[in-house]
Amino acid sequence: SHNLSVPYLFLGLGYCVAYIAIGWLLRGHALALSIFGDVGLLIPPLAICAVILRRRRSWRGCHRLFWDTVAIGVGLWIIGHLGWAFEDLVLKQQSWLRWHTVFSLCGGIGPLIALFALPHRGVRSEAVGSVGIVLASYGLLAVFIYSYFVLIPGITPGNPGPQVALLTLVQINRALLFVAFTAAMIVARRTPWFAAYRWLAIGTGVGFFLRIVTSLAIVRGSYQS
Repeated sequence: SHNLSVPYLFLGLGYCVAYIAIGWLLRGHALALSIFGDVGLLIPPLAICAVILRRRRSWRGCHRLFWDTVAIGVGLWIIGHLGWAFEDLVLKQQSWLRWHTVFSLCGGIGPLIALFALPHRGVRSEAVGSVGIVLASYGLLAVFIYSYFVLIPGITPGNPGPQVALLTLVQINRALLFVAFTAAMIVARRTPWFAAYRWLAIGTGVGFFLRIVTSLAIVRGSYQS
């Protein structure tokens, strides 16, 4: 796992450097910067889905269920981001409380739901059906919570409460992802899943702090893709 992860690490770091550099070069061109930003944000999740689909046949049981759920979550986030990008680029408005919000939120929490498959406990092919029902139930619960407490109150004009609730909920989600994968890494430290959990913990930890910066930019009205 370590030998496989190093090339991907350098690839990811190289992508981040290129993303920042090109964004800096386009800083004086608002439309080009927005288009580049939206496309650039889509490439990593699309790559995740492509890798999972390519390797899907090599997994079985709860291992496959875990990665399938991650891919579904990432796919939902892609749909949500496309909806947001359409409103940003075509309708010329940055709306955080629309139909695409639920997709983005459910996609963001997808890896946490996937963790209930407990893949570090083994393949457990006989448990796929029951575990799948559990994951689907948590997914429906997430849709209900996000719709009821964020999306529906957001319909009320001039009410700033839902946006504050949205940003708070997103930050809580990021914290839960980081804590959950860190705990899974510790529990699975003597299993082959330790390396996977470690990288997921590092990624969600970085994402937690980056999300703070993003939320502050949204509140100030200075957010750009």
